[in-house]
Amino acid sequence: MGGLINDVGEKITTSGPSLDQLREQAIMMIFIGLGTWIVSFFQMGFLMMFEERLAFKLKILYFRRCLEQDAAYYDQNNPNEMASKISKEVGQIQRGVGDRAGQVLNSVSAFFLGFALAFYQGWELTLIICLAFPFLGGSIAWFFYLIQAGVWVIMKSYAQSAGYAEQALHAIKVVQTYGNEVLETLNYEKYLDRSRDVQQAEKTKTAFARSFMFFIIYLFYAHALYFGGVLRS
Repeated sequence: MGGLINDVGEKITTSGPSLDQLREQAIMMIFIGLGTWIVSFFQMGFLMMFEERLAFKLKILYFRRCLEQDAAYYDQNNPNEMASKISKEVGQIQRGVGDRAGQVLNSVSAFFLGFALAFYQGWELTLIICLAFPFLGGSIAWFFYLIQAGVWVIMKSYAQSAGYAEQALHAIKVVQTYGNEVLETLNYEKYLDRSRDVQQAEKTKTAFARSFMFFIIYLFYAHALYFGGVLRS
C-alpha cells in the first residue's frame, strides 16, 4: 500500500497526472481486492463448516453422556432442562471456535508480519515509532480500567434507587393507606438524581481517557512523520 501511494505521488509530482499510470495502479488495487475477497470467503466458509461439524459431534457426545448418568445425577439436575443446557453450552463453544478464531489468527499474523515488514523497510523509523508503545499501552490500560471501575460504581449507585423502589413497592398497601405516593416518588427521584450525577462523572472520566488515548496516537503519528522526514533528508 505504501509503495503504491508513493509511486502515484512521485509520478504526479514529477510529470503531472497520467491517466494510464493511474489506471495501472487502479487495476492493481482491484486485483488485490479480489484476492482478499476470495481468501476471506474461503477462510470464513471453512471456519463455519468446522464450527458446525464440531457442534454436531459435541451435541451427540453430550447427549450420550447424559444418557449414561445414573438416577442420582438427575436428582440434582432437572432432566427437562438438559436439552436447552446442551444447546447453550455447545453454542458457547461454537462461537469461540468459529469466526472469532479467524479474527484471532488474522490479528496475530498482522501483528507479527507488520513488525517484520516495518523493520525490513526501515528499522530506524520503526524503532522511533516503537517509543509510543509504553505511552499507548498505558493510556489503553487506563481507559479500560476506568470503564470497568465505572460500570461497578454506576451499578452500585443505581442499586440504592432500585432498592428504595423495591422497598416502596413491597409496602405498597402502607404507602397507599397513608397517601405517601408523592413522598415516595420524590425520594425515588432523589436517588435517581444521585445515580445520574455518578453516571455523568464516570462517563466524563471515560471520555477524557478515550480522548487522551487518541491524542497519544496522533501525537506519535506526527512524531513519526517528523522523524521520517529527518531520516530521509
